[in-house]
Amino acid sequence: MERQRYVLATEPMLSAADVLAEWSLDVDELLGRGSIFALDDGRAGQRFPAFQFDHDGPRAEIELVLRPMHAAGLAQSDVCEWFFRPRPELDGRTPAVACSSFPARVLDLAAADTRQWARQEADA
Repeated sequence: MERQRYVLATEPMLSAADVLAEWSLDVDELLGRGSIFALDDGRAGQRFPAFQFDHDGPRAEIELVLRPMHAAGLAQSDVCEWFFRPRPELDGRTPAVACSSFPARVLDLAAADTRQWARQEADA
């Protein structure tokens, strides 16, 4: 939760109204499909990290990264932690930053981490 509060305070965020105005997209539909993730900002409601979008709308690679995370049952706070924690595998970048330059490396890292989470769940 600590990282989520930090991310909400420091990273560019969009509201549902922003997404609707910019791309005419319903965030509930995008969330339901697993195309994006949201962070709960208390009274402000759901906020959407802006890195998930480009000029055309939701970035396709984000859904590919999120798919195994959702299948593994990760909470939104865990998803936030994963995207915004610097990783040595990405030369110290966060997956959120590396997605635009190194999407294949981010996808590989997500797959490896998901396999690790699945093994941990099986062992528990």
